[in-house]
Amino acid sequence: MYKTGIWRLAQSVRCDSGVPAARFDPNQADVISYQLLKEDSEEVFEHIVRHLRLSSGIFRSTYAQRFADLDPLVNEILKNNLRAQEMEVHDWAASDCRVSAEWAVSLWQHFPEARVIASDVLLGLKEASLRGRKESYILEADGTPLQYVRPPFVLSLQKPIPAHYPVNRWLAKRARAGLVNAQNAARKAVGDNWSVQEISLIHPVARRLAAKDSRFEVRSHSVFEALPRPVHAIRTMNILNPGYFDATRLRAGAAAVGASLIEGGIWVVGRTIEEPRPARNCVSVFQKTGRGLALLERFNGGSEIEDLVLEGVSAGTS
Repeated sequence: MYKTGIWRLAQSVRCDSGVPAARFDPNQADVISYQLLKEDSEEVFEHIVRHLRLSSGIFRSTYAQRFADLDPLVNEILKNNLRAQEMEVHDWAASDCRVSAEWAVSLWQHFPEARVIASDVLLGLKEASLRGRKESYILEADGTPLQYVRPPFVLSLQKPIPAHYPVNRWLAKRARAGLVNAQNAARKAVGDNWSVQEISLIHPVARRLAAKDSRFEVRSHSVFEALPRPVHAIRTMNILNPGYFDATRLRAGAAAVGASLIEGGIWVVGRTIEEPRPARNCVSVFQKTGRGLALLERFNGGSEIEDLVLEGVSAGTS
């Protein structure tokens, strides 16, 4: 037996209008080709990103208006605690950066000169394809393989393939035999018989905003790295939580935030609880003081790492 995959829009379920929609067969969620992220469709992009799992195990699951209830509350805190009109705020681990763009637009109503920097450790993938053959590898920036696409098959190179799909297992073995050549081509951005393309993981809404408004920018950045100079506010949602990292790493992330804030700067940290519906954002808001990070506000019970932060993370250390 075997299992194929989704590698073209024509395989998607169509709306009544006949326009391809992003409502793919849920049984195929793990074999949707990331090549489709190149299509000029917000719906398709959002559907694929929702299921995209990085080699680290982190999902890039986000969606429009995820922080619609949180943004006004945070903006009010910034108004009450920061006086600088030309402030700089950062949204770390911003996934596809769509919610960062939404935050920027709402923040500009109060701080029209504010700069908003959205960042994530991975902003794009690489597609290495054999010229003249319908055979492609989808890789992370460092060459870590995510998928092998040989229509009609789309194979995950991150998960074991069940024994009841012997054809898929054979293809995966063949794919791994040629993986080094694909990785070398991607590293050099070109290679004999290979073509290499970038696949953006930035939402079209965020890309358009960055292109037309210099106040909004997207950068590559890790939540465990301090910024080169301190800024006014940092948001870290759905990243610094025990489901992803142990206490040592969480303390390192909190220390990086503390070292990246000005005196009086604001840190927004928390997680979105999706079930039971409706979803709610459980958030703690800290302010950097001479003694460390002090709790300012708590929403929906606060962040899971609130106690860890208050144990005594020393602001300004890494």
